[in-house]
Amino acid sequence: MAKIRWSDVEGIQVSKLFFGNMYYFEYLAKRSIKYYDSFPLIFVMGLPKVNERGEKYIEGINFHYFHPNERAVMLRTMGRFFTNKIITEDEEDDDDLDEIISKVYDNSTKTKKEEMDELGEALKNIPNDTMLRAKEFKKIMFKSRKYKLARTAFRRYSLEKIQSRIVKILPQQWYTAIMETPQRFFTGKGGKLKGGRVWRESLIRTRRI
Repeated sequence: MAKIRWSDVEGIQVSKLFFGNMYYFEYLAKRSIKYYDSFPLIFVMGLPKVNERGEKYIEGINFHYFHPNERAVMLRTMGRFFTNKIITEDEEDDDDLDEIISKVYDNSTKTKKEEMDELGEALKNIPNDTMLRAKEFKKIMFKSRKYKLARTAFRRYSLEKIQSRIVKILPQQWYTAIMETPQRFFTGKGGKLKGGRVWRESLIRTRRI
């Protein structure tokens, strides 16, 4: 098993990124960017592409752009796009995922912690061959406001800018990984940013979608 510094989550060291899996790595962005996470935790959303400068890059959803509460909501909304289900048949039949997600914030039913604990328990038993159906999710993500958190967290990463080993996070560790707060935000010029500021800006962007 392998780990990246600042994280207690163990995974498998790999040499390639495959869409539908979750990964950690260290990253150094270009100086022209406003700010970035130097330690992304992403679901890869497709095959590597090549930009106009001939640089290979991948697209991913980086959970670190939100507070752990929103990360849990985002992961929960992705649930029906996993190759193995973590939501119940009753929830699937209702076809009203907004109502399910709203319970995370609805103290009249269950507390936020109870809902998040339920998600964590469900993921402890998910098969480790589970993947996100990334191509399918990406198509609907840009069409439905239900997935606006993921749309806000969507980023591109140059393969040349990856500065460390790549660690694949197994599905039974997904919840633990998103609940950690090892994110390291920097401006393009190298200045540090607090996670709280980035999380607030991400929420503002999301509300405008």
